[in-house]
Amino acid sequence: MNYQNAEIRVLAWPRKTADNPYVELLYQALSAEGIVAREFSIRDALFGRYDAVHVHWPEGIISGRGAISAVIASSAQFVVLGWARHVRRKTVLWTVHNLKPHAVAPRLGELVVYAGLRASISASICLSEFSRSEANRVFPWLAGRPQIVSLHGRYGASLQSEPDRSEIRTGLGVSENEFLIAFVGRMEPYKGPDLLADAFDASLSSGTVRLLFAGRIPASAYGEELRATLSRVGAIVEDSQLSDERFADLVRAADLVVYPYRRILNSGSILMPLEYGTPVLSPAEGSIPEMASLIGEDWLRTYERPLTAKVLAAGVARPASGSPNLEVLDWGVIARSLARFIRQLVRA
Repeated sequence: MNYQNAEIRVLAWPRKTADNPYVELLYQALSAEGIVAREFSIRDALFGRYDAVHVHWPEGIISGRGAISAVIASSAQFVVLGWARHVRRKTVLWTVHNLKPHAVAPRLGELVVYAGLRASISASICLSEFSRSEANRVFPWLAGRPQIVSLHGRYGASLQSEPDRSEIRTGLGVSENEFLIAFVGRMEPYKGPDLLADAFDASLSSGTVRLLFAGRIPASAYGEELRATLSRVGAIVEDSQLSDERFADLVRAADLVVYPYRRILNSGSILMPLEYGTPVLSPAEGSIPEMASLIGEDWLRTYERPLTAKVLAAGVARPASGSPNLEVLDWGVIARSLARFIRQLVRA
């Protein structure tokens, strides 16, 4: 569809991301419903033709910055979104992926980010009912503005994987009679990869259970400690930025993928292994129990903290049956509902 002829024009912040296909899949689905997005730019926000601005991860603008830089960046975001809402009179949408930055960020910059959102957001999009409840608790001003729950769609259409599972395992040095527990993805502290290594170290480091960690290890004190821990437990380690194909290969090779988040509101990462028939284990927090009830609790498994060797042993002993219910995450259904919501806001 030609952007100039689109029913609704959206400036998406961002339109694409390097390491998460979520936004690309979302806007592909929305384009079929007449909602066409292009990458946000300050120039377009100030002077371009558009109907709405759609913001994802606004807190990311301050992550990893120093205090002064964070205040400058968050203030600029405050002004641009405010201009779009109050001067251009456009709809400004926020998909609430997180309630605070994942990475350490200067407190003043964080305050400016959320003050700017309060001043400019027309409506919010939440990825679960739990997310909506928590967002309204943390940001009470959201409750008085239009909201919709729009589930995180499945990733399968964007990933391809060709090698045979046994071939992948052979390349990892894992035999077919060994049980492979894996953590696959960026090894950030909030995701708790060290918690998995510690639980495994407690009693499961045997010849029949193996442990795989694949993804980029942070260049930080945490990363150095994690490297030492992984070496101590004898884990297979692949410290690299994973392509979509390599990610898919590794989760297919695993028998159980574990994401022991220290804190979590929403997680798209839990969906990827399920696409390839591998169960996932995560804490019963945030939106995860709600997603488990939709997808199937035999596939998206939850535990009460802490993660222990006993919890892992139960996962090793528990076979999965049937298949996960991923039809509830169909992008066509999600896009139709969300498109109606956006049209109503733009035309109000």
